Amino acid sequence: MLPEAEREMLSTLRLEPKELDARNMLGLIYARQGKNAEASAQWNALLREAPEYSQARTNLAILQGKAVEGYGEAFAHAAATPGLPQAHESAPTTVEDMFSKP
Repeated sequence: MLPEAEREMLSTLRLEPKELDARNMLGLIYARQGKNAEASAQWNALLREAPEYSQARTNLAILQGKAVEGYGEAFAHAAATPGLPQAHESAPTTVEDMFSKP
């Protein structure tokens, strides 16, 4: 299932290379597959292009095992900020979500 999802995200990014949600999701897929270097590279590149994309920053911090101060506040801020990309409510958007779902 993950290899298929990876192919889908890569296909999406070939058509829309600046699609932030697809880039974040590809990072999640890589993390789930244990490809931590690839996940980290994906989120770092995303943050260079869109520093306001808080989900990527959170995912990167979680992946690196760092404590994220104000974690809940960051998500509340991101959800309330107009113009920030909003993911589909049922899609995982963080590493924690990805690993907590079967």
